[in-house]
Amino acid sequence: MVYYFDEIESLDEKFLNRSKLLLSQERMMKVDRLGNNRDKILSILAYLLLLYGLKKEGRDTSLMEIRYNEYGKPFLWNTDSVCFNLSHCIEGAACVISTFEVGIDIQEIRPVNDSILKKVCSQTEIKTIKAAINMDAEFTRYWTMKESFLKAIGTGIINDLKIITFDEIGKNQAYRLGYNINTFSEKRFILAVCTKGNIRIDLEKVSLDCFNKEFANC
Repeated sequence: MVYYFDEIESLDEKFLNRSKLLLSQERMMKVDRLGNNRDKILSILAYLLLLYGLKKEGRDTSLMEIRYNEYGKPFLWNTDSVCFNLSHCIEGAACVISTFEVGIDIQEIRPVNDSILKKVCSQTEIKTIKAAINMDAEFTRYWTMKESFLKAIGTGIINDLKIITFDEIGKNQAYRLGYNINTFSEKRFILAVCTKGNIRIDLEKVSLDCFNKEFANC
């Protein structure tokens, strides 16, 4: 299940201060190290989405402990039955929870130029992107697919993204090495989810009211 939040402008100081009380010590230290205030907000939101999703799926979060593999991919230390991944961009935050290895990436749609295309995409991908009705959105789709795949396999970003290519199954679905990548388009951003095996992906847009109701007694 994917949970995402994009009502950034609706957040106020009161909500953010209360939200910090829900963070683990490790997450709070990570937030404090961020210099940009919007990045702090987005990092908090990504963690809240994880808490929200786990609670909604009936998981106990009281003993939740996040650790990281050698490449920096987070995992829940005290359970092997839940996999998750987090992502955020200036337009929102997202979290995916599954019983299989997963990766997620969310990116705002922004202008692309030939220099970026040549650095990130293969020649075949560049042709597809340039032929698209919305070139910026199509490039962002490929970018999120590559990042979500690398996050799913747990190795993190590599220097040459051009070597990560996909077999297209449909307009918003692709395949690579036993992993399925699904993309979802919004007006301001693209979201990609990579899963081991062909698993149905459901999305829930979380509102500020949802957060307030879920964490009202926290």
